[in-house]
Amino acid sequence: MNRLGVFGLVLLLFASCSREMRMGRKIQKEFDQNPIFQQAFSGLIVQDALTGKTITNINGDKYFTPASNTKVTTLLTAMSTLPDTLPSLVYEIHGDSLIFWGTGNPAFLDDRMEWDSVTYRFLAENELPLYFCGSNFKTTGLGSGWAWDDTPYRFSAERSPFPIYKNVQGGKPFVYTDSLLAQILTDTLHKKVDALDECPLPSSRSQKLKTVLADSVYAIMMQQSDNLMAEQLLLMAAEIKAGYMAEDTIIAYAKKHLLAPIHVYPKWVDGSGLSRYNKIRPIDMIAMIGYLQKTQPLDRLKTIFPQGEVKGSIKEWYPPYVFAKTGTMTGVHSLSGFMKTKRGRLVLFSFMHNNYLPSSKVYKPEMKKVLALIWREW
Repeated sequence: MNRLGVFGLVLLLFASCSREMRMGRKIQKEFDQNPIFQQAFSGLIVQDALTGKTITNINGDKYFTPASNTKVTTLLTAMSTLPDTLPSLVYEIHGDSLIFWGTGNPAFLDDRMEWDSVTYRFLAENELPLYFCGSNFKTTGLGSGWAWDDTPYRFSAERSPFPIYKNVQGGKPFVYTDSLLAQILTDTLHKKVDALDECPLPSSRSQKLKTVLADSVYAIMMQQSDNLMAEQLLLMAAEIKAGYMAEDTIIAYAKKHLLAPIHVYPKWVDGSGLSRYNKIRPIDMIAMIGYLQKTQPLDRLKTIFPQGEVKGSIKEWYPPYVFAKTGTMTGVHSLSGFMKTKRGRLVLFSFMHNNYLPSSKVYKPEMKKVLALIWREW
């Protein structure tokens, strides 16, 4: 390259850097002058997806309680681990009996999804006596750090090896036992189901009944911020990797094999984000969303993530170019996702706010202003 060409390249790089610095200063000014953001411990990372360059970094390396932003971590783990069609159960035929185990799949008899007639018919029309085995469920119904006074509410439904009717009866979460599941299945299938007190784990001769498209479950988890879906997907991933359902096994696997390679180091204890023990940085959220963007078709992610004015938890709050996951609990509000700007540039962002007193509704219009600025000018 001649000297003129080198000079031109230097000018181009300088102009690019100057543009990023100018945009970063505008966002920083908007952020710093907003009194709402100053009432909380707040962070914001904005990154250009094509170049990987950070446009804005405000407390991006500090740890926050993410609430349901944790579901992005669960989505990454599930997409990296689970098949495109999820198994609803595992079964073996022993003599004149059919023994079946759950896989953790949360979709059975969930009225928000397409009717799982395959699983229903497989159990209801089977001529063999049915025996349920819960030996591969090696965790607790409630997660570590969940609030005890949330337990009566639908959003805190118990985890189980074979979820049914969203693990809710009469509008209230039920306390799961294998015998209760057998009773509910007996009433639902109009066929006797017994629960085994002692039984082995599924063996190499076990077969899996695959019935539910994974993306349909991912979409409900992300768009409706469904906690049970998130918890069960994490347990399904554990069952795939370890042969039994326990969140600590799959979290340890994911941290080592999926997150560490992209330099993400969270404090992570559950699939849903119900626990305040979870801690993660905005920069970690950017790394995970960036990984998803590089490993999955963007159109697929768009069908799964909530979308402003169109679907999910951000429908009423943000414009249609925003695709992002919310995370909200008392004193916590997060929004992490991606958008294409007016000039067609793909941008990744993570807003996180902790330790504030007003409603999260106060924060959403102010965050919308910042995202609109980025959309217009980047």
